[in-house]
Amino acid sequence: MTDAEFIYNQTNRERAITRRSASHKKNGCRSKKCKLEVDKMSAKQIEEQHGPVKSWNMNTIYTWDEVLEMPDDIKVEYFNHLMTTYNVGLVEITKRQFKLSHGAVYGYATRHKFNNKLHKWPKGFKPRPEDVARYAEDIKKASFTGTEPIEVKSHTAAVESFTECETMEFSTSYTSSAIDYDGLKQIERLFSGKRIRVTVTIEAV
Repeated sequence: MTDAEFIYNQTNRERAITRRSASHKKNGCRSKKCKLEVDKMSAKQIEEQHGPVKSWNMNTIYTWDEVLEMPDDIKVEYFNHLMTTYNVGLVEITKRQFKLSHGAVYGYATRHKFNNKLHKWPKGFKPRPEDVARYAEDIKKASFTGTEPIEVKSHTAAVESFTECETMEFSTSYTSSAIDYDGLKQIERLFSGKRIRVTVTIEAV
């Protein structure tokens, strides 16, 4: 037998041994028992672990309360989308859409450490009047029209359905240990942009 034949046979022998060893080797689930925590849970327990599923449309005019429900990364995407879509700054968005003081949203972003991810306009930037008008018009279209009841926290308020017209009225009466400022803010949004007459009566009971 020549050296070449010997090496050839030896190589084939080693390959045959490797092949037989591989075919008898235990891998994956046969090698050891491996269970996940979820395998111990019933279908009901698994369902209880699931949180609510929410979706957000970047083209929707949301209120500030609705924006607060967004995760921070979605807030960043939403604010940047508004700024680039309408060519306005964050201050314009804050006061027109959210009805807050001019630095409120940026202050919130700073506290939550995502202010550096917001779109930055060049220094001295001012939105064009036509862009502001387009933005204001979309906000107006998305605003409350009176076809849905207003929800006032901490007390039950009677709200009459009405359609948009020259005269709009709202009245409510409740007994509480404190003034419901959240309710007042919602009423303010309801009459935003209109001249109003306000009568306040508080009586200790």
